[in-house]
Amino acid sequence: MPSNKILLIRGLALDLSLLHSYLLPMFDIMRKNNELVIYKRYGYCIGLTCSYNVGNQLVQCIVPDNCSLKYAKELIGYTRLHLYHKLMKKIKMKPVYGVTIPASPMDKFIITVTIYLSRNTNYYRNTIKWVRKLLEQNCLWGKCEYSGLTGSYLLNQLYTVIDDIRKIFMYKSSGDRWVREAVLLLGVKGFGTKSVMAYLLHSYGLTRYAPIDRYYYEFLKSLGFKGRLPVKNKCITASLNPDNCKYRQKCLFYEAMKRFDEYNGLIQSITYIINRLTRKNRSSIIEEKLIPASKAEQYVSYLNEVIKKLDDKSLTK
Repeated sequence: MPSNKILLIRGLALDLSLLHSYLLPMFDIMRKNNELVIYKRYGYCIGLTCSYNVGNQLVQCIVPDNCSLKYAKELIGYTRLHLYHKLMKKIKMKPVYGVTIPASPMDKFIITVTIYLSRNTNYYRNTIKWVRKLLEQNCLWGKCEYSGLTGSYLLNQLYTVIDDIRKIFMYKSSGDRWVREAVLLLGVKGFGTKSVMAYLLHSYGLTRYAPIDRYYYEFLKSLGFKGRLPVKNKCITASLNPDNCKYRQKCLFYEAMKRFDEYNGLIQSITYIINRLTRKNRSSIIEEKLIPASKAEQYVSYLNEVIKKLDDKSLTK
């Protein structure tokens, strides 16, 4: 008979790690006193349930029979938690809150749609609601009425390109599949370099890639980085490999990747978390469920100390 498996992980800050995640629309988020509970309602590993005790930083997951322990670790980011510990060791800080990158290659189509609908809008108030509605109505895999899903130019744009996105994931390819997918996604109208870096980071957990949002851009410039934002057609020509790009010396993405290497995506995530938590007003109940306002200041104080130490040249590869 099918039986659930138990996964116990200590030191992984599930609340912080989900705050910046494009997997968020696939989870139900609940809070019971000092405990965060998440339930995987959509996509791969449906039924995965994890509780996170903020006090002792213990994650306990009930892994259903349709999900392996290995994949459950990938989903909640345990696979990449070692990067956080390595980073803390390099900058000589105590690893207090284990920030990591949840990823799910099997959910890459849903993640792609989520990223596409997160452009120039409030992720927590709008994007999560739209994606969950699309999933509820099974609109991602076939035609539907899109009931209650109109009124935004982002949704209208999605409806014109969703077939193109589907086709990208229909065919198997040899070699590095993610390279082919990422380059083809750059050919989709509205899917730029920031979006494709987010796709690689949150679908496959490739932490050398980092979307340069306005928070990360400001952080990099504060460190004296001189490069410019990556250009879409140049990234396509180079197949997203900076070593193949003759313009790489002028590219901010190459500069960040060269300096931070495997920590690039993690550092970008930390800068996003800090800026999100320092906002005075919460935009949705989901944010408050993930991290109550009373806890935010404590997190920000610690993560700011991390950021201050990242100009240490020891991070250079």
